[in-house]
Amino acid sequence: MSAQQHAVSSGKINRKRTHSSTSDSSFKSPNEASKKPILERAQSVGEDGLTAKKKKELLDAEERLRMHRLVTSFSDDQLNRYEMYRRSSFPKASIKRLMQNIAGCSVSQNVVIAMSGVAKVYVGEIMEQALDVMEGLGEQPPVKPRHIREAVRRLKAQKTVPYSSAHGPPF
Repeated sequence: MSAQQHAVSSGKINRKRTHSSTSDSSFKSPNEASKKPILERAQSVGEDGLTAKKKKELLDAEERLRMHRLVTSFSDDQLNRYEMYRRSSFPKASIKRLMQNIAGCSVSQNVVIAMSGVAKVYVGEIMEQALDVMEGLGEQPPVKPRHIREAVRRLKAQKTVPYSSAHGPPF
C-alpha cells in the first residue's frame, strides 16, 4: 500500500489525488459552496451577529480548508515528507535537561513544549533550505552534511537565525 493510499484509507485525505500538475479545481467540498472565504461570507451576513468565538471558529474552518487543499495537491513524495514531519518531535526529557543546564533553574512543561516546537520548525527550515541547495547543485538525494552546512550558512546570511555569531550578541 502506498503512502497516498494509506493516508486515504486512514481518513487523513478524503479523496484520491490525480498526478496532474494542474491546480485541483475539480474538487469541491460541501463547505465550499461559494468561492468567497468563509469569514468573508459570514461578514457579509452582518458582523454584529458574530461573536469572537464564532469568528475564531470560522477562521479555524477556513484554515483547515486551506490545509486540506494544500495536502491534496501534494505528490506522493511530498505527502510522505509532510507526514513524517507531522509525526516527528524532539524528546521532551532531552529538551528539558538541556534548558535546565543552560538556564540553571527548573523549566515548566509548557516552556519545554514550546521550545520543542520552535526547534522542530527551525530544523524544518534548515532541511527545506538544504533541499534547495541540493537541487541548486543538481545533485540527487539524500541530503548530505555539506548541503546542511550551506543551508545554515544561507539562513544566517538572510538573518533568519536570531543572535547567531553573524549578528553579534543579543544586547
